Amino acid sequence: MTQRLEPLALLTCAALLSACASAPHPAPPKEAAKPRSGEQILIESQGLQQIGERWLEGQRKVQQGEELIRQGQQKIDEGERIVEEGRKIMKESEEGYQTIKK
Repeated sequence: MTQRLEPLALLTCAALLSACASAPHPAPPKEAAKPRSGEQILIESQGLQQIGERWLEGQRKVQQGEELIRQGQQKIDEGERIVEEGRKIMKESEEGYQTIKK
């Protein structure tokens, strides 16, 4: 059995050594950076312009919404004041009625 292992071990070592001794595979060449064409630059700048315009539209909507909220809060405040005034009038009327009824 040892006689069969020796040639196999010897062949395995020889294969490993030859693999380690061989030259490494060359790395694939890197592609050089392609220069941008004027058309590509124009397309990219138009895309950026669209993004900027969309952002400005969003900003306008935020400002419009904030203004509506401010106006709404003013209406709520006015409504609460009117309700309070109405309750005061109702209370005074009820008290006046109770006074007359006695």
